Amino acid sequence: MVRQRAAPSTPAAERAAAAAKKATAAKKAAAAARNAQKGAGSGSSKSSWNLMSALYVAIGVLVLAVVVATLQQQGHLFQAAEQPSTDAAAKRAPLPPVEDRSRGMSIKSIAERAKSLPCKNRHTDRDCHNFARHGHCSEAPGWMAVFCPASCNTCELKDPSVRCDAERIGYERTPALEPGSIDDLFANLPARYPEYNVTYLSRPPSGPWVVKFHNFLDDEEINTLINQAAGDLQRSTDQGGFSEDGVQEQVISQGRTSENAWCDDECESNPIVQRVMNRIAEATKVPQDNFESFQLLRYQIGQQYTRHHDSSASDNEMLAGPRILTFFLYLSDVEAGGGTRFTDLKPPITNNPERGSAILWPSVTNDDPRRIDSKTFHQALPVEKGTKLAANIWIHQYNYVLPNLHGCTGSFSEFE
Repeated sequence: MVRQRAAPSTPAAERAAAAAKKATAAKKAAAAARNAQKGAGSGSSKSSWNLMSALYVAIGVLVLAVVVATLQQQGHLFQAAEQPSTDAAAKRAPLPPVEDRSRGMSIKSIAERAKSLPCKNRHTDRDCHNFARHGHCSEAPGWMAVFCPASCNTCELKDPSVRCDAERIGYERTPALEPGSIDDLFANLPARYPEYNVTYLSRPPSGPWVVKFHNFLDDEEINTLINQAAGDLQRSTDQGGFSEDGVQEQVISQGRTSENAWCDDECESNPIVQRVMNRIAEATKVPQDNFESFQLLRYQIGQQYTRHHDSSASDNEMLAGPRILTFFLYLSDVEAGGGTRFTDLKPPITNNPERGSAILWPSVTNDDPRRIDSKTFHQALPVEKGTKLAANIWIHQYNYVLPNLHGCTGSFSEFE
């Protein structure tokens, strides 16, 4: 049921009535003063002066009262004493500035404004009622709470601070990384995976951990991933700010000009895709519940992704926490260009695409997994000749799947 707003109160009208009474009293006082002046026409100059002063004061009070009453009726005075309607306040309130265009801004900063949102469906009522009849209120509770709240009778869940309450959704935060565990993970990779000829592109103390797995994917796995993206590729976007109900804006930018597609539930249920994901989970020692969906990428000539970071300090406010690791897979060779360049290292290092290989790096520091590692800024260099096909998985500090189900990651996919 759609909530109805109560009729607005009218304190300005009440004040205007009071001012009108004051104006009437002032008129009476002025009349009395004029009568007194007439009666005292032959009195002393001192009495005349007193009467004239009283007359001027009364006239001044009369003029002031009339002005006050007029302004109050027009709603221009004492506005600070009145609270604007919630709808008007929501429209006027500007979005907070985006801290990092590649990752977005704090979701906490918009929670208060969510309380003023009207309860209505973002999609047509017909579609929303149809989704509800087919069980999506329970199967996709986050999406429905944001886009079809009236049809699911979940209007209170439009507020992300309510929708994403950990106790409400039964969420327990088990960290994937403890302080010091990044060094242990990366230092042991060559011994654990001799079949992949693991090599270090960078390592402490001179730089961050960046490792390369040779022959991580076989031809069947490569072709399966490529086929999953066929026909679904669209212009890649950056992440912007959050709306009041916790939906993160997708921003088209000149800094990121590739095309991408997301591996949906059907894609991830493919046994070959699942085989790759299991291997990534084993290599990183992080469960798949902490993974975002596979992102499938295509860079054609001139396309690139300028310097950016995969994580953001504001991610610590999200239930899933920050992105802690990036696992990047190369699905093609590239004749020229298209390398992954770690821009802030001295000197910078570039890994050129090699079909079937993969690289892994952390986005947070070894000592504190909540802190962004500033040394892992990177870019995808422009392709100069050929086509670059790739895929990546972003891995979070905490379970990502459950918050995503409840609409607590900012990411929402349309129903088919």
